[in-house]
Amino acid sequence: MQIEFDTENVYCEPTDVERYFQGLESNNGFTKDTTPTAKQVNRMIEEWSAYIDRQCGHSWRNNKVKDEIHDLSGQYNFWTGRPIKLGKRDIRTPLDPEQGDKLEIWGGDQWEDWVADTGREQGRDGDFWFDAGSGMLYIYRRIVWQNKAVIRISYRYGKNQVDPQIRQACAKLAAADIIMTDQYTMNVPGTDAAPASERAAEQLKEDAERIIQERKELQWGEPF
Repeated sequence: MQIEFDTENVYCEPTDVERYFQGLESNNGFTKDTTPTAKQVNRMIEEWSAYIDRQCGHSWRNNKVKDEIHDLSGQYNFWTGRPIKLGKRDIRTPLDPEQGDKLEIWGGDQWEDWVADTGREQGRDGDFWFDAGSGMLYIYRRIVWQNKAVIRISYRYGKNQVDPQIRQACAKLAAADIIMTDQYTMNVPGTDAAPASERAAEQLKEDAERIIQERKELQWGEPF
């Protein structure tokens, strides 16, 4: 399974980071002439957004899972179909082939993509459906091949709106990163009054990690 992070949408903006540096907001913020530059700060934000997704096991943006493999396990139920717990929740439905979504079923000699197949239908009265919030896939149709690794799915997941505290965590991580690196210099307006100590950076990171831990996805098989 591979995860492609949504690089067009990140969890905070440079202006969210600027608030941790006294005087920076009133001096036009990060620009191409500051150290770090606005481009470098944006890159940090992108990297920390991906870090948050990895640590939480969840997302508040449109990430993509590619080629997630599942066995055909679980008991078939006449009313719901055969349940399959996906690795993520808040699945973006319906699955869309134009977005790269796939539901591939092993047919014995090749993969059959039920999303691209116009003869297959999504929904409770179709061939498969999702309890999108919980990340459950239900296969209605009985499948002859009962071997291991017979389902391969690619899908998009994540909430549509960023949690305000996730935004705050991302900004704090980026601010701590700036403080702890050589990029934080007197070239940034207001750095003479900014929290430049190692302890200040550690506190920002600790605050961010606490937020992340509170929102960390409980994986199946882990104790409650």
